[in-house]
Amino acid sequence: MKKYIYIALALLSSSLGFTACGDDDEGGDSNYNIVADAGAAVAGDYNGTYTRTLNGESESANGTITLAQADKPYYVNVTFKAVPELKMEETTVKANIVQKNDNLFIISNTAGTGNALGTSFRIYVENGKMQANFLLKQKVGRKEYEYTYVFAN
Repeated sequence: MKKYIYIALALLSSSLGFTACGDDDEGGDSNYNIVADAGAAVAGDYNGTYTRTLNGESESANGTITLAQADKPYYVNVTFKAVPELKMEETTVKANIVQKNDNLFIISNTAGTGNALGTSFRIYVENGKMQANFLLKQKVGRKEYEYTYVFAN
């Protein structure tokens, strides 16, 4: 019986020695205003410049990316408007969105949505400014190339 009492006391004393860790204990910043619907917070048209690069050669053109609230709070609909100068057709995709701090939102590819932008697509929206990075396969003549795109406003 003494053995069970010692085991119970050992378990009780060890459980009193631990405390729960919050975000701040892990070095994270939880002192910002979390929005209920990140997609609604960033919704709008972002006008800027696309730069398309292949094998070190770049060309640029002006364009627009539209973000719209999706059917769930952690998703956003992203529309890359057509840019004829870069032979880029209009594409709309559904993507994940997370809030990093008061003013920074990160949008990334949603697995399984079958979008045309590949797995490396990422958009940063901070204080009304946007930067997007993605890969896009495009045909030129009979060949298909995978271009690297950067969009900034």
